[in-house]
Amino acid sequence: MATIYIAHAQQESLKRQVALKVLNPKLDTVILDHFFDESRIIASLKHPNIIPVYDVGRVGIHFYHTMET
Repeated sequence: MATIYIAHAQQESLKRQVALKVLNPKLDTVILDHFFDESRIIASLKHPNIIPVYDVGRVGIHFYHTMET
């Protein structure tokens, strides 16, 4: 369903590592809707056992979100 990479945040001033979750581009639109819902829900929560979501978006056919490592 997705691949997770360790990456550097594009905001050079922050110089932080992030976990980059990239969805498989062959997934159907229902899964994509769930992915964006998941990202929004996680981003709205604040709890020590929940990894924060920093960003969600799309580059070409690739949908992603970035999270704290």
